[in-house]
Amino acid sequence: MKKIQDKIQKTYEEMKEVAMEIIDGLDIENDIGDDYTCFIDKELYDLYQKLNKKHTELHEKLQEEEKKQLRLALK
Repeated sequence: MKKIQDKIQKTYEEMKEVAMEIIDGLDIENDIGDDYTCFIDKELYDLYQKLNKKHTELHEKLQEEEKKQLRLALK
């Protein structure tokens, strides 16, 4: 379980780094009037989505491990 938790933490840190890069690279343009358009780097967005999916999968894996540990403890 510790190994999975370490992977979760590492992935979370990577997500934060990518999020900061996305924020630093925001391209906000003022349209005519009061509307704004915001553009982000597609590669960074795709990377963030990939890391987010990995983060979710690791949490699911951790939950399964916790369930297994609980079942073993109850036997």
